[in-house]
Amino acid sequence: MVNESQHVPRGPISVRFATIGTFVLGVILLFLGICLALNRAVQQQWRSNVDSTASITIDLGSQLPGQILQRRVVIRNTGSQTMHFTQIMTSCGCLQSTLQPQTIRAGAASILTLQIATRPWTGPELVTVTLMGTMKAAPLVRRYLVRYTVRRLIRIRGTQDNSGEPYYLDIGTLSVGAKPKPFQVSITRGTYPPHWDTLRCSTSDPRLAAKVRPIGRDSWMLSLIPRGLTILGSQSYQLRFSFYRGGKELPYHYSQPVNFMVRGPVSIEPDSIFFGAVPYDSTVIKHLQLVTSATGQIGKGRILSATSTDPCHAVVAVTGGGKGLRATFHAAGTQGRSTGRFLVTARYGDSQYQFRVDYLVYVLGKGGKK
Repeated sequence: MVNESQHVPRGPISVRFATIGTFVLGVILLFLGICLALNRAVQQQWRSNVDSTASITIDLGSQLPGQILQRRVVIRNTGSQTMHFTQIMTSCGCLQSTLQPQTIRAGAASILTLQIATRPWTGPELVTVTLMGTMKAAPLVRRYLVRYTVRRLIRIRGTQDNSGEPYYLDIGTLSVGAKPKPFQVSITRGTYPPHWDTLRCSTSDPRLAAKVRPIGRDSWMLSLIPRGLTILGSQSYQLRFSFYRGGKELPYHYSQPVNFMVRGPVSIEPDSIFFGAVPYDSTVIKHLQLVTSATGQIGKGRILSATSTDPCHAVVAVTGGGKGLRATFHAAGTQGRSTGRFLVTARYGDSQYQFRVDYLVYVLGKGGKK
């Protein structure tokens, strides 16, 4: 038997709850639509003040390193509203700028002064100065791009054609006990480094000496002198040009990489190893041999020892009584590109020489992928 006094009809109440939920959802959607419309209006106002015409490129062309350059840019307000700039931002400390006046009325102009210290290294450079402010209570941004190219302070001309001024200077082949190899050095003088009276050159390894002597107003003769070069094969060093005034070194220098090949009475062939793409968890073997450049003197050349900089995966052993090498790479526990070096010591007569044999290998993954 049903107690009618306790029975509550659910239909009308469910309808009321659905009506209230729909109303609340509609209010939320209306609020989101208003916010979205306001956000679009702000973005459109921002874009109107940060249009593409607000970015101007200033090309300073080719410059010497360490120069102090000044430029003045006229900023005109061609609109009908007052422009007020409150902040100046630069991309690096090499660029300083001032704006006078910072408030530019309609039809008026202001002067943006730029002072740029060109970088000490060669190549293209791009720095920026950004003016931030307001116009009619809306954000205002003006950006100026300053670009220039730093040309070389020192040019080296020798037997090789270096007219393109390559980053690396390749001086070819030097033999053990070779005579000095001369090169002409031309200097482009600028306001920086400050006035100097002496130029010197040193190398990153005392086994390759460098000397310079003046042969004209802005030209010097550079001589590279091998001294006890016992490491044979491809070599790379740094030349460091220093500037002096009254015997005191100035706080500026110029570096130039130099490459060359050192030949001796013995050599290792090949001078580098490419193991190729090898399966995971496999072993690859390559053979190298000792060769001599002196006819009839083969018996005097002998490999004394060979070690690997990565003994976990690559090992090397002397074979044939010192006439060859057996290089073994174990592709276990490693994947992808792997590089390393074998250090080899050989004797020829009473002299010992060293070789650096680089290797490269790609180890495929367990699924057969690199």
